[in-house]
Amino acid sequence: MGPPRAVGGKRSIKREYPEEEDTLFLSNEMIKREESPGESGDEEGEEEDSEEDSEGDSDEQDLGEQIQEIIDGFDIPYDSSAEKLPSLPAFHPDFTQAELEYVEIVKKALNVVQNAKYQDEETVRLAQQGLSIKDIKYPLGTRIALIGNSGVGKSSVINSLFDTPKLASEGSTGSSCTHVVTEFRKPLPGQKKPFAAEITFFDEGQQRVMLQKQLADYYRYFLETQEGLERATIDENKNLAMTALETFRALFCDVDQFRDDISAKAFLSSMTSEKDETVLQKLCDWRELLLESLHLENGIVTLDADQVEDLTEKVEPFTKTPPDLAEDISAPAAWPLVQMVKLGVQSSFVRTGLIVADLPGLSDTNTNRVGATQRYKRGCNFVCVVAPISRVLTDNLVDKWLEDAYERWGSNKALICTYTDVGWHLLWQELELTAKDMDSNTKLRDLASTKDDIIEHNKIVNAYKAIEKEIAVLNKELKGLKGQARRPCASKKQKLLLRKAVLWSIQRESLIKLRNKRVVDGIQKRYRDITQDPHPLHVFCVSNRDYIQHQDGYDSQNIPMTLETTGLPALRAFLLGLPANSKFNTLKHLCEGSLPEFISSLEMWSTQSALRRKLELQKIVSKPGEWNASTYVAFVKHEGNHATKSKVQQSWNSQLLEPVVDDLRTLWKALDETWKVTIEKYIGALTALLDTVRIDLKATPGLSMTPMDPFLSSLMPKKAMIREALEAFGKELEIVSRNVKIVATTDELDGYLVMAMAKIYAECAEHSGAGSHGRRRALIEKGITSGNPFDAIYNGVKQTFEDHLNSHQEILLRAVQGVFDRVLEDFGRQFVVKEVRSPHADKLRASLRKFCREASTKINGSLRQKLANAKAMAE
Repeated sequence: MGPPRAVGGKRSIKREYPEEEDTLFLSNEMIKREESPGESGDEEGEEEDSEEDSEGDSDEQDLGEQIQEIIDGFDIPYDSSAEKLPSLPAFHPDFTQAELEYVEIVKKALNVVQNAKYQDEETVRLAQQGLSIKDIKYPLGTRIALIGNSGVGKSSVINSLFDTPKLASEGSTGSSCTHVVTEFRKPLPGQKKPFAAEITFFDEGQQRVMLQKQLADYYRYFLETQEGLERATIDENKNLAMTALETFRALFCDVDQFRDDISAKAFLSSMTSEKDETVLQKLCDWRELLLESLHLENGIVTLDADQVEDLTEKVEPFTKTPPDLAEDISAPAAWPLVQMVKLGVQSSFVRTGLIVADLPGLSDTNTNRVGATQRYKRGCNFVCVVAPISRVLTDNLVDKWLEDAYERWGSNKALICTYTDVGWHLLWQELELTAKDMDSNTKLRDLASTKDDIIEHNKIVNAYKAIEKEIAVLNKELKGLKGQARRPCASKKQKLLLRKAVLWSIQRESLIKLRNKRVVDGIQKRYRDITQDPHPLHVFCVSNRDYIQHQDGYDSQNIPMTLETTGLPALRAFLLGLPANSKFNTLKHLCEGSLPEFISSLEMWSTQSALRRKLELQKIVSKPGEWNASTYVAFVKHEGNHATKSKVQQSWNSQLLEPVVDDLRTLWKALDETWKVTIEKYIGALTALLDTVRIDLKATPGLSMTPMDPFLSSLMPKKAMIREALEAFGKELEIVSRNVKIVATTDELDGYLVMAMAKIYAECAEHSGAGSHGRRRALIEKGITSGNPFDAIYNGVKQTFEDHLNSHQEILLRAVQGVFDRVLEDFGRQFVVKEVRSPHADKLRASLRKFCREASTKINGSLRQKLANAKAMAE
């Protein structure tokens, strides 16, 4: 069977194949089985012959069913919308029914109140309360950052996840597809077409700083002498200068001064210093003309299209440099001025609020964009490290990214191994070479995880070889046949050739699965050794090219691995499940807190009664409760990076902190645990306060409980509201803790130590020539010992925690106080001294009492049961 071909307008798939058909499959020497009792010739083996024959028949049947399943899938495009959803509460059918029932109850309540002929301040308030909870407002979408080198397949993964080819620009391996943070999310507000983009630019000040830095980079190499500088410094200056030239050409290629490199260099040669204001102002003037032509509104450009290809073409100049800045190119690319791009897509993949972000590399001379990318990463809830499967176990950069992801996101991360369809035949070649000298199973043992893997693979090889023999026999028969006599034999051969092609793809897939399993086991062990994380690393091995074949519908000339082995359905299901828990908890809080509280308010208004002892009872209700903020730990580590060309990249700031890294990690872990314990303590204390109110009221001598029932019932949903407020407070503190840790312990641009060391590094950079190395070392030592930059870390952590804690504590206290204020308001409304009596009011009260009975039955019955059914799905 030859290499694959494009069929019927389908996308052409290029895959690695051995050149000769005869070498595609393992030779006879490679199909030896592990020695078994039956092969040793003893009596026990002979007794088991019949059992082994039975097992062989079963294996042939299973393989035959697999072959037929593949054949049945010919020319049927795959529809991902039919994929099974994750087994999580938010995907249970009863969850959707609970949503509908919740909305229905609120709408019926509003219908009763708003359409009544009687209205007063209280009915208006009740209507406003209902309107405030009518729409289910789920948390903002889960942000997933894809991190990896250029050309590792991030864009291909995005296109496959969204089932939308060309949504994300794909480049050849090793080439960069974007310089800008690009989000892929559900349709944007007001989006009318299937595809839309919102492009946000840096502000004017940030753009001017970027242009000034690019001019300085250009000047230092092209217009300053390089004499006396180290070779590494010269190379670095050259790289920065060429990047600056590329940036200017991208932005201003429609200006005569930058129509080509020669014109650009001639114009820039007029600079008198790296801070030449005259040249800088001209660039800013041209920038203004460019922005005017783009018709920005509040610093944003909005684009849309009916076809994804059209939107991609429109967005491209805002995300990367055009492939070829030839002399006849006159359209500028604004990407150096762009902060972020949001793409709105109508896709079922983002139905749960997922936001997938393709992040550019941080080896960028545009500090504005590097800073924007770093800040964006802090706002992500989950990170996926993307790397080709061939480099996962050998690339130290993958280890570094996984370690960094663990430090920043804890267990909220995954590894995506791409290009699993590439290089599989190298495994076959390894087996073939090994078989010349020894049993191929020796090599298979290195590749496979278990003996069963070896046995299963060899079953496939045996089946293929059996078909080859059948075809060889048929070929001999055909030579002696002519005319109509050839037809039956030729037809049988065609069927065998088809089965042979399918078995060839099954064997290919078997080798790929063996390698996938080996890589997953290996990287998970490496991850545990590096991080000591007790939680396993989520690893997904994916083939975007084979997945595309399923999307298009494959045929006998181009059979991909099975959908399961492409890894895309499993990855999609996993990511879909990330926001599911918060979505379920949101609805649960509404059904257990906001909705019962609203029904209690309606019930209290409909059963108002006068009480002489109102003031005395009000004192019981308003008993104060004390709430104190948790203490926090202010010791952190920080990694400050400094790179040279003469040596591999080293982290000076990290070395300064290395002696205390382990202690600080322990302290920070204790801090995060303190948040959780403290939140639970506050929940217990405040809900206990509500229980005390209930108990005290019931214990009051001579007090009839009948008119008190609606008010007492209203206290229960208040407890759920307090828990919701405190849990939200806890989540905010987790985010604050994580982000402060990043700023304090990494070499990001606004890191505490980096900013404190900036002056020292700048002073060092001014020294060059003979003896400069010694002077730089002396300056670093003096700056660290006398300037004490570590104070900046302590003060930064302390101040940031205090600011955020005070801010969020005020929000929490307002929320908690609001709950207790609602208790007092409910009490006051329930027990008014003066009641308004009218036929319309009496009719409304009667309607509400009837409705509240029905609603309470639903809330405590069918609605609660639906949520319980959904929750049970995960258990």
